[in-house]
Amino acid sequence: MENYLETILIGITGILGFTMALEMGKILRFSHLIGLLIVSFCGFFFTFYSPAIISACLVAGDIYMFSKLFVAKNAYNILQVRSNNEYLNAFIEYYKREIYHYSPFYKRNIESTSFLILNNIDVIGVFIVTVQNKKTLYINLDFVIPQYRDFSVGKYIYIENVQYFYNLGYEKILTVCLNETHKTYLLQMGFTEQEINGEKMFVKSLV
Repeated sequence: MENYLETILIGITGILGFTMALEMGKILRFSHLIGLLIVSFCGFFFTFYSPAIISACLVAGDIYMFSKLFVAKNAYNILQVRSNNEYLNAFIEYYKREIYHYSPFYKRNIESTSFLILNNIDVIGVFIVTVQNKKTLYINLDFVIPQYRDFSVGKYIYIENVQYFYNLGYEKILTVCLNETHKTYLLQMGFTEQEINGEKMFVKSLV
């Protein structure tokens, strides 16, 4: 009876973990896969076959999802929209709690320049900037949904597609650092820490 209950509990936990993994970015999905592999190995090694078999099945599911994740080709694009665009406003309202968790100082500004971030035709994020002067953009909001938080979207905007903003006449992008995770992200995207008017800023040169 004990083994039966143990199997049920492990099965439920594994299924919940697998469901969560479907919503995770690549890094967290990989961590979930490693955890399942360890549980499966230990189960077979110590002859706890029920949890081992369940974990092995979940590993197969994770591997299948990973294969779909890496085989599928992302086709990122950015689409400029008006700041009062209804879809933009609906997206921000829907993800409001997450947006203000990661960007607590974000304020809506009708004069800002707004972009929808697309993968194929699906909207996966928003990128909102304010023109500080003729040559400089300030990032008000850089947000993507959880499944795409693996730096690939940032790489597309700040590295692969940087010419887009340069062609519009801008030479640098500014932002402030919100936390250590954000700092790591900015540094990987080619931003450098500088002091501007007595305030620590992160600057991305487009030249």
